[in-house]
Amino acid sequence: MRIISWNCNGALQKKLHKLKALNADLCIIQECEDPLRFISEEYQSWAKNHLWMFLQKHEQFLTAEHSALIGDLNSNACWDVWDRWWNHSDVVRQLQRVGLASLYHHVNGEAQGAESKATFYLYRKREKPLIVNLP
Repeated sequence: MRIISWNCNGALQKKLHKLKALNADLCIIQECEDPLRFISEEYQSWAKNHLWMFLQKHEQFLTAEHSALIGDLNSNACWDVWDRWWNHSDVVRQLQRVGLASLYHHVNGEAQGAESKATFYLYRKREKPLIVNLP
């Protein structure tokens, strides 16, 4: 099985032909623009899902023997706030209940929100790493 996870950094409708050429069985695309804002029917057929809602509707799927959650979640425990009906830590706890964990955190032995290595680079520049830690 060929799986691709790609942060396309916007303009996916212009890059869709490159993705198709890879002939993947499963594509996980992050940072794509809203398909409803574009005329291309082909691009509009790509669906956009919200992680929290997906977890609520498909928790049973995630408990299947060969399931995985892949992607750029754009989230961190340091951004947990009290005035939302869910936050990053809620997502982490729900995933732990079904036996899923962050590969980054598992491999590095680090807690969520206490990352020691940059996984995000501002403006895609290696000289601008962003490490977000809890106070």
